[in-house]
Amino acid sequence: MALNPKVVDLYHGDDLVYTDDEHNFQAVYDSGIRGIIHKATEGPTMVDARCRPREIAARAAGLLWGWYHFMRPGDPAKQAEHFFTTIGGHTRGPGVLVLDHEEPSVGVGAALRWMEVIRLISGLTPWIYSGFLIRQQMDNRHKPEWAEFPLWLPEYGPVAKVPLPWQKYTLWQFTGDGEGPLPHSVPGIAHAVCDISSFDGTDEELRTVWLGGKSQ
Repeated sequence: MALNPKVVDLYHGDDLVYTDDEHNFQAVYDSGIRGIIHKATEGPTMVDARCRPREIAARAAGLLWGWYHFMRPGDPAKQAEHFFTTIGGHTRGPGVLVLDHEEPSVGVGAALRWMEVIRLISGLTPWIYSGFLIRQQMDNRHKPEWAEFPLWLPEYGPVAKVPLPWQKYTLWQFTGDGEGPLPHSVPGIAHAVCDISSFDGTDEELRTVWLGGKSQ
């Protein structure tokens, strides 16, 4: 299936072109990108200070917005509460809530606990960002409870290899750090390479999945 670049993920280390954030994200939107997922928190205390001002500018440019939490070892419930409090209790506007699961010392049990707490306190179904790690940790064991959480798959090969128990991904991050298929850059973002994800559907279908808190 042809790539359909629609989403970029950012954190405080990614720079934008120009000095006016609104113009930056307008260039991103004009390039065909329709969603931004930005790091909000990490571990039990870290907050990404660039998330909030970029959220305001991105929404003003018409982009869909989402937040992610990079999980570290420690109490999953406390990390979930830290994340949800930081993003304002989801009162700033609709968007996806994502767990970034790529720390090997965080097991699938702890990750699942984070997801369950977020669903309980937000009323939304969070997404999981993981590929090789969750495949390795599950070791092809059947864990059907994970299938209800939309999968954002980082996979930089020519095709997306979806791990069990998912049948398909919701987003496929096909490039990161200059690896994977082209394109590797997006107008409006200063880095020569950035993380870009493909969505198998129309802009309206992406909006429906994004705002519905559900997988396709």
